[in-house]
Amino acid sequence: WLQTVATIFSFLLFVPVLSAVTNFFGTIRGEWHQLRTNVPLKFIIAGTVFYLLVSTQGSFQALRALNAVTHFTDWVIGHSHMAMFGFVTFYAFAGCYYAVPRMYKRPLYSEGMADWHFWLSFLGFILFSTALWIGGFNQGMEWNNPNLPFPVTVEHMKPFWHARAGGAALMVIGLFLFAFIYVIFGAHGGA
Repeated sequence: WLQTVATIFSFLLFVPVLSAVTNFFGTIRGEWHQLRTNVPLKFIIAGTVFYLLVSTQGSFQALRALNAVTHFTDWVIGHSHMAMFGFVTFYAFAGCYYAVPRMYKRPLYSEGMADWHFWLSFLGFILFSTALWIGGFNQGMEWNNPNLPFPVTVEHMKPFWHARAGGAALMVIGLFLFAFIYVIFGAHGGA
């Protein structure tokens, strides 16, 4: 009975998450037009959506039927990266892009590069995490098939791992842009 109670409470964590996200999106009501030009807001909105996704995913992972398929697979790796990169790191990028230029009372070196950083990070992470989720779910289904040898399941994961690497490459390019923006910012009397 204890496992059942834990599963129920884990699943019900979706309720406060949904209320927090609804409250956040309600707070920016009427200001959605800023997404076109406001890089920190782009990172905040994407981070909030990733927070909703990772929390929803976590609630559903508590269900035994899903957990029996996804446990120990690449799905879990995608889930943890969604929390750390998709949610926390996107919020950190937003904080840097918002706070640092204001602290030093100087404009950012390049808004265009910051925008490229966002899109490379966002699209790279979508590719990265989707490959992990789809591949991980497929991996779990294959692991639950006693007639399928383990080396075959590894071979089937290669396309997903290649897609993951492609997404990671885009994310790394975005991180280099982020670092370059702040190195140049610092070289010109900023940070």
